[in-house]
Amino acid sequence: MSLLAGILPSILLSGGLTMPIPPDPAIEPNINLYDSEDLYGEEPDVIALEVSTIRSRLRGLGYHPITSMEFENGRWSVIAYRGKRARFLRVEPNTGWVLSDRPADGRH
Repeated sequence: MSLLAGILPSILLSGGLTMPIPPDPAIEPNINLYDSEDLYGEEPDVIALEVSTIRSRLRGLGYHPITSMEFENGRWSVIAYRGKRARFLRVEPNTGWVLSDRPADGRH
């Protein structure tokens, strides 16, 4: 029993040290948890997919024609058609994932 009493607190303590506690914005109001200027370069990272790969993935998802594609704030801003409706897309440059898809004309 005394061996278990000595091991259990060690396990709990080491487990607590490996799981960091996220900062509290109420205590540190100037902290930006999910944003960083480093993420918003003027051009894609070296690990980003080629523009042709992004276009091909979007075509595969049914977005064509692609009428506009600009890199802004760390993401691709794309205007493409899906069916007969123009769509405004935000695309993650390293994976090609579509992060948002909205009507390009502002209607929902």
